[in-house]
Amino acid sequence: MKHKKRCSLHFSLSVLHFLRMPITKSAKKALRQSAKGRVRNLKRKRDYRNLVKQAEGFIAKKNLEEAQRLFPQLSRALDKAVRGGVLEPNTAARKKARFAKLIQKSAAGKTSAIPTA
Repeated sequence: MKHKKRCSLHFSLSVLHFLRMPITKSAKKALRQSAKGRVRNLKRKRDYRNLVKQAEGFIAKKNLEEAQRLFPQLSRALDKAVRGGVLEPNTAARKKARFAKLIQKSAAGKTSAIPTA
């Protein structure tokens, strides 16, 4: 039984990659710059997401002192993400406000669900 020859995925991707390669000097530089920017943006995202997860964990474990200690770092990471263009300013403000409110509620003894970050 013979199989029909199909265009392989590898071939398709290599052709696509070839077609999108920069040709001019300025396009090559733009590619390098966008790659560096992508790495920077991913680092900023990873930083604030890790802090969000840590803060959520502390709040879930009722370790409020650690959550309060972590809040300024979380706030700084969100502000850096805004400065870098990773987050919108209102998004960062909303996340900070929700965590501050959650920490206050937990400190008052009320239990509530952890907000999604």
